[in-house]
Amino acid sequence: MSQSALLIVGVGGFGRTVAEAAYLSGEWSKVDFVDDSYPDHKLPSGYNVVGHSNDLPELMSAYDGFVVAIGNNKVRNEKLDSLAKLGAKIVNIYHPRAFVSERAEVGAGTLVMAGAIIGAHASVGSGCILNPNAVADHDSVMEDYSHLGTGAVMAGTSILKKGAWLRAGVALTYGDVVPEWLIAEPSRPFLSK
Repeated sequence: MSQSALLIVGVGGFGRTVAEAAYLSGEWSKVDFVDDSYPDHKLPSGYNVVGHSNDLPELMSAYDGFVVAIGNNKVRNEKLDSLAKLGAKIVNIYHPRAFVSERAEVGAGTLVMAGAIIGAHASVGSGCILNPNAVADHDSVMEDYSHLGTGAVMAGTSILKKGAWLRAGVALTYGDVVPEWLIAEPSRPFLSK
């Protein structure tokens, strides 16, 4: 196991899921958090919150990698931009039971959870999230800060524009396009071609 230290911005349920994936990957031996709602945020035992996001400048040298585990795409975008300005090493977290094709392109700060798949020649931008069992199939495109909910599926050649979010269970067929920053629900039309 590596002796690397990871700092996660966001200690909510998704942040704790990312911490588990980080430990299971074998790449991280220490995982801490910063969260702006701490200490009001009540946590199960075993999670170490070392401060708020305004403490990040002082924390830079103590960690080998940084991620933002906040589901809100616009907030994740803002926090990742702040980390980049501080010179943080923004890393990806891949759950060991996820599959990421060697022929896919994946940007920094992307979080890929258990059972998720990134297919051959898919392009996944920076700061993206693929929740459990989400699929970005061959030749699909997830632009920066886009988000696939649990079980959401992108068929080959479909496109999720910057900051767009497919909620749990939503599926795109071949060539479908979801506009920037749109949240796609199963119950309403959302596609443009």
